[in-house]
Amino acid sequence: MGEQLLEFHGFPDEQTALDFGEQLTNAGIFIRVEKIPKILMEGIIGRSSSPDFVIKLYPSDFKKAHEALNQHYRRLLNRVDKDHYLYSFTNAELIEIIQKPDEWGFLDYQLALKLLAERGIEITEVDANILKEKRKQDLAKPDKPGLTLYIIAYFLLFPVFFIVSPGNLV
Repeated sequence: MGEQLLEFHGFPDEQTALDFGEQLTNAGIFIRVEKIPKILMEGIIGRSSSPDFVIKLYPSDFKKAHEALNQHYRRLLNRVDKDHYLYSFTNAELIEIIQKPDEWGFLDYQLALKLLAERGIEITEVDANILKEKRKQDLAKPDKPGLTLYIIAYFLLFPVFFIVSPGNLV
């Protein structure tokens, strides 16, 4: 395979990464778990939110990995306690999880689908793909400069108008 391994998912500890990776290995996917070296000491900058371990896969296996993990977490749904925080989410918040799976875990995604179905809102795979595609399009749009940027630019450029004004050129 001429492909280079790419980062698939990050984890705070090695055991979680290995447990997660086991599901992928069981699905016949080659994985590599790597420890991410820390650039600065935690004593100086504090604990980072970046993962300490990552699982890397071949890019051609990403879709298969997503499918395998979604199946695994669908099987775990019956074990989720009724006091799980997603049970308190509104339908709109659950739909947002479906739209933005990159911001949520695999279990949250599957549980959101289940809760919506229980509430009478069926999200088909086609519907979920449409929501995800809309999300990709939104992320691809360039950010619009906000009011704060205009205010900063005004105050940075305001003195230039006095220095270069026609009355100062004479």
